[in-house]
Amino acid sequence: MLQNIDVLPDGTDAFFWSDFAEFRALIHPDKCFSRGDMKRLADQNAVFDRVIDAEDRWRSLIDFCGIRCHEFKDDYPFEISPDRDTLLLRASDTPARRLYL
Repeated sequence: MLQNIDVLPDGTDAFFWSDFAEFRALIHPDKCFSRGDMKRLADQNAVFDRVIDAEDRWRSLIDFCGIRCHEFKDDYPFEISPDRDTLLLRASDTPARRLYL
């Protein structure tokens, strides 16, 4: 199922990009995914002629994660840093957060 987690999602749908960012935060040793991580992946993918506007995608996915945070409230297992540069995995210490993951 998972073949290469360094390949960015196809298309522009914020839903897929947000899922991608959440998954990357989930598996990262620091439990986060940052704007810098997105830029690095975008630069790597540009080598394969997949050019994206990393800043535009970042704003879109962070906005969508913000909607999820608003909708799921405390059950959302991620948080957005105050400067909106990082998506952080919170403790999955509740059944609802574990279910989300």
